[in-house]
Amino acid sequence: MMKRKKARVQKPTIGTIVGAKYRARCNELSDSEREKLHEEFLRLYFAGSPC
Repeated sequence: MMKRKKARVQKPTIGTIVGAKYRARCNELSDSEREKLHEEFLRLYFAGSPC
């Protein structure tokens, strides 16, 4: 017996909408802005000691 594919959801979820907005904003960042945000993330994630 073959499995059927799930039907596509007609209405996007809140997470999908928010994700699309953030991707659009982040795509406009320069390399230096991306690096700055990456370093900030590492500081937060590793509680002050990146890598």
